[in-house]
Amino acid sequence: MNIVFYLPYQLDLNRPSGSNIRPLKMIEAFKALGLNVLEIYGTSVDRKSLIDRYYNILDDPSLLGIYAESSTQPLALTDSDHLPRHPFLDTTFLKRAHCKGIPVSLFYRDVHWRFSRYRKSVAFYKRLISYPFYRLELLQLSRCLDILFLPSHEMEEKIPELSRHVHCFSLPPGAEIYDYTSNLSMSSDQPLELLYVGGVADEVYDIRPLLTVFSALINCNLNIVCREADWKKFINNSDIYVPSNINVLHASGKDLESIYRRVDVFCDLRNFHEYLSFSMPIKIFEALGHSKPIITFDGTTISDFVKKEELGWVVSSIDEAISLINYLSQNRNFIFNMQEFISFKRKEHTWIARAKKVISLLDRFSST
Repeated sequence: MNIVFYLPYQLDLNRPSGSNIRPLKMIEAFKALGLNVLEIYGTSVDRKSLIDRYYNILDDPSLLGIYAESSTQPLALTDSDHLPRHPFLDTTFLKRAHCKGIPVSLFYRDVHWRFSRYRKSVAFYKRLISYPFYRLELLQLSRCLDILFLPSHEMEEKIPELSRHVHCFSLPPGAEIYDYTSNLSMSSDQPLELLYVGGVADEVYDIRPLLTVFSALINCNLNIVCREADWKKFINNSDIYVPSNINVLHASGKDLESIYRRVDVFCDLRNFHEYLSFSMPIKIFEALGHSKPIITFDGTTISDFVKKEELGWVVSSIDEAISLINYLSQNRNFIFNMQEFISFKRKEHTWIARAKKVISLLDRFSST
């Protein structure tokens, strides 16, 4: 059985960002499940060449369907210089498959362009160009998709021009399973080790609540993993106090894996931003893959996920977070039991599980 994997940009194998990790993991998962993956990605010139090569595949009865992923850039502007060389290339291909009765699915990655942080970070003249292309993309996709995958169901209301025309399903990131013996010390004399991984330098990643929490904790350490440039920007532009029990690290890849192995709990306590009402960051699933319980604030998609799947603890205030972590530090059996439960539960949230969902839905729509 064949599946077309369509990506409107060039994969950068040297950058461990979500926009590269996700497609690579999905390709691996499809192949692991026995599918023959026909990969179409690269520059617009590369994609045009690959579309020509696979032109007749749309008439092949062994084609299960198409799984595509969007870019954070408008489809027409994904080349490195953002020139619209082939502005209708991607949607023309998807539309042709759709008209032939081949189920077409697409994961819509992000809707950052509809938030103030985009307006603040992108020059006005660039937005004059990008906004019409973003809106054109939604219009075009509404005419050629059968299935729309989103990080969460809550994101549907952010793109009604598209979501109201197609069948929507959530497809959050997957977890990569890491099996090793927990380093959790059951002695309350040993410091409890907690971890935050992610951004720190803008309004979506406002981690000041984390600093406040740990300034009130004893015998608990927080390891913050972020980009060095982001940390410098955060420190230079914030009137904040960083307590001595916070350790700032700049790691990725294998180095990040070793950090996960020595910590006990993942802690994501940020000031609320509207973006958190629908986003599902890949770092949450990294923690899940390492069997690390999650502590997070209520009122976000992350907290809804943690509560539903029973993957940690949800708090509603800084004081409640302080009380919870103090309690866990003195009663570590609760952490150990949660780690054991997550090591079983995480199997439902692997990249293989995500690929199985895509395959199941493509198969369902191919028979309708």
